[in-house]
Parts: sequence; structure tokens; C-alpha cells
Amino acid sequence: MKLLLVLALLLAGCARPMKAEDPCNYLQNSMGRRVSWGMERQATMYMHENIPSEFRDTIRSAADKWNLAIGRDVIVIRPGVVGGYGFSYTDGYSVIYYNTEWRWESNIEGLTTAHWSGSYLTETDIAINGNYKFSTNYFDLESLMVHEFGHALGLAHNLAEGSVMNPYLARGEVRRSIEEVDYKTLSCEY
Repeated sequence: MKLLLVLALLLAGCARPMKAEDPCNYLQNSMGRRVSWGMERQATMYMHENIPSEFRDTIRSAADKWNLAIGRDVIVIRPGVVGGYGFSYTDGYSVIYYNTEWRWESNIEGLTTAHWSGSYLTETDIAINGNYKFSTNYFDLESLMVHEFGHALGLAHNLAEGSVMNPYLARGEVRRSIEEVDYKTLSCEY
């Protein structure tokens, strides 16, 4: 019995490494495997207390765009996080922050960090640059949040015209609809 166990462990240790997979426009781990929440897991994201009340419905609407595209609630928005900014720290909570003390490049309207274990996301945080004026005449918050939620699902930037994952959003531009190129990306993991 012990010999079989040792033999099984040796064979497992000598197994071929997993091949890298087609990135399919997703983040990839060090083994070249796509990173996402997967088919059965959810991203529960908490809205920090500092998010202005007039932005909350817009944030929920942006999350709903992805949930509708995927066909299930992958992004679940919850209220109730108070206190300091844990953005980019692995604290076990996925949080959306509104940050008026922006410490990154000033031309970035929002930023998402992702943490994973193996091929599964474990935490994603989103920071909204509170120094921007958000409206459809300036910078469209819903367009920004649809983009950042895409990152929170594991999607990388996509330079395809019209994609919500295109990293460039011009002042006054509205890009809220999940497009065919984005659906194709989603189909690889969700």
C-alpha cells in the first residue's frame, strides 16, 4: 500500500507541466493560464462609504451590464465597508473606493487591482479617481465602471474599436455596451 502511494506521488511529481492556454484577452498567471472567477464563483464587491450617493446606482448599473452578458450574477454589489483605504492590499475583500487623494498618474480615471491563486481570482479592488468630474459631458462614470468591472472579472485591455475594455476613453465618450468582441472574450471563461 505504501509503495503504491509513493509511486503515485512520484508519477504526479513527474507529470508534464500544464500548457499555457490562449490568453483570450484575460489576465494570465505565471503558468500562462487565464485568471477569472470561474463558472461558479462570484465577485462580491463592497462599496466603500466614501462613494458619493449619486454614483451608487450608476455603479450597480455597470455591474449589471456584465451580469446580463454572462447570464448570471457574477458581480454582486454590497454596501457597508467603512474605514481606511485597503486598495491594492490583499485583505480578502473586494472593494470599490472613491479616492480624492489619488496617488497614481493623474490622467487615470480609475484603477483595478487583481489578486489570484492558481487560475482563480480571490480579490479585486477598484479605485475611482475622485479628482475627475463625472458626467456624460466630461468623463462618463458608467463607461469607466463597465471597463473596471471587466478587469475585476479578469479581462485585460483590448484595443478593438468599441470594446468596453479599450483602455482609452475620451472626454465625452460613452462606451457602456458589451460588444461582440467582449462577448467572445467572456465565452472563454464564463
